[in-house]
Amino acid sequence: MMFYFPSIGEYANIIDAHGLKTDYAVLFDRPTPQKTADGLIDWIRMFSKTPFEGLSEEMKEDIFNECRARLEGKLFHS
Repeated sequence: MMFYFPSIGEYANIIDAHGLKTDYAVLFDRPTPQKTADGLIDWIRMFSKTPFEGLSEEMKEDIFNECRARLEGKLFHS
C-alpha cells in the first residue's frame, strides 16, 4: 500500500473525468493534534499497517521509535 496525494491539478482532472466540474480547489495544512507522547506511533499503527506485516513486535517498536526520534523536531509543536 502506498499513500497517494494528488496535486490540485491532478485531483481536478480526476473529478472532471467523472463528470463533475472543479470551480475552486485549495491546499491547506491540517495538523492532527496528538493527545499523548505516543500519538505519532498510534497514528502509524492505525493508518499504515501493511508495511509492518510479518515483522516481529520488537522490530516494529524499533521502527516506530526511530520514526518518532527523527520526526520530533519537525512535527511536534508545543
